Amino acid sequence: MAISLNVDIFMSTMKHQTRLVLIMVNVVILAILPVGFHMVVLNVPTPVVQNAIRTSLLQEFNYYIEQNALNVLWSLIVSSQSIGALIGCYFILPMIGSYGTKSALLLLSNSVLVLGSITMASAFTTLTPFLLLGGRILTGVYVGLACSLVPMYVHEIAPPDLRGAISCSVHIAVCIGSALGAILSLDSILGGTEVWGILMLVPAGIGALQILLSIYIIPESPNYYIRYQHCGKASKSVDFYYHPSKDEHYNAVIYYEQLVPEMPEQLSIKRVFSIPAIRNDVFIGMVVSAAQVFSGKSQWSSYCFGVAFLIYGVGYNLGVGPLAYFIPAELVERDAASVALGAAVSANWVSTLFTTLVYYPLNEAVGGYSYLLFAIPT
Repeated sequence: MAISLNVDIFMSTMKHQTRLVLIMVNVVILAILPVGFHMVVLNVPTPVVQNAIRTSLLQEFNYYIEQNALNVLWSLIVSSQSIGALIGCYFILPMIGSYGTKSALLLLSNSVLVLGSITMASAFTTLTPFLLLGGRILTGVYVGLACSLVPMYVHEIAPPDLRGAISCSVHIAVCIGSALGAILSLDSILGGTEVWGILMLVPAGIGALQILLSIYIIPESPNYYIRYQHCGKASKSVDFYYHPSKDEHYNAVIYYEQLVPEMPEQLSIKRVFSIPAIRNDVFIGMVVSAAQVFSGKSQWSSYCFGVAFLIYGVGYNLGVGPLAYFIPAELVERDAASVALGAAVSANWVSTLFTTLVYYPLNEAVGGYSYLLFAIPT
């Protein structure tokens, strides 16, 4: 009975907020798609890009790098995205406080994405290992910002009845971005010796589109304008996102405050971790987010790869996969949401850094048993 009632409330909200759902889902997909893209973009063309690194070092520095050293350098380049993500997490609070969540997400973070993508693309022509490393760190900064700011943006815009469903689109966007990156990085498309630089530019186009949307179309959230008492702009923002029916009693600010709980000014990191109850909930969110990385593969042989991968995909995507993107903010008071999300994303990327650095040597040593690194914690 309770489940049926919740479904009815959800469908009713969906019916009256179709415009909002379409806006939010499209923003989430555009913002998160580059995250999934950069997770896999270097996987398929590894031999091609490694050969470019070796050629660059030989031609520009007259240095021939041995395969073992190249493998170490490659691990550093791949894992440097995690370092960038950690850096990005620590800019969330000042960016939200100074510019608002929408501008931080669509304008500022995408400026970093465009710069990082151009830097990685430039590695095709010169200083290949150094520009790849620098570009990878910059795109990592974007990843850290986007994974933290998107749930904050959803909290400021979406009514509680829709928040969970819209938040799940974050994980869907990661999957779409990963699929796009894997397909485009095929040797026959953009992963070949002569065109891999174009592959690295693809996220720059997505970032540029988001910057244009931020400047010309999508306003800041009503919550941001109300906080700074810009009532006229708040009213226009409400009209844009919700397109409410108006009568003689209509008031945009009241309409918004009845629809979406207020997102208060965010507490500092020091303040959040000084309150035991909040600190404990933040740690729980960090554990859930870290567990997402370790909820991994269980394929033991090519013989049963298809079945194992299907089972893994179903379990992961019904469980911790989408949950880790929004549950940290749900565990704490709303004024601690940004810190909780930043801490959770940091834990996620520390775990990613660990698995990137440990998995490849472990796989060389023990083969298929290396998957226990993922299966046992799960």
